[in-house]
Amino acid sequence: MDDIFIHELQLPMCIHATTLPDSNGDFTILLNSLLCRKAKQKALEHELVHIKKDHFYDDCMEIADEESEANDFDNQSKVTAYIREIR
Repeated sequence: MDDIFIHELQLPMCIHATTLPDSNGDFTILLNSLLCRKAKQKALEHELVHIKKDHFYDDCMEIADEESEANDFDNQSKVTAYIREIR
């Protein structure tokens, strides 16, 4: 429960990453294997903000607002710091 699994998979270039929640409360993040390292990192940070902000369980928020929140620099900076901390 609350585990995050990260995989790379060749996706269409218009999709940088996607996250799939499961019934156990775990998440699988699929990163586009065709992206450069920097783009993969940014896509991973974006998806982690979605997880951290509970976007998968908050039906009250509009998708555009969730995407805006996930793209917010402050949120991504916090996630980046967290990633460095757990490595």
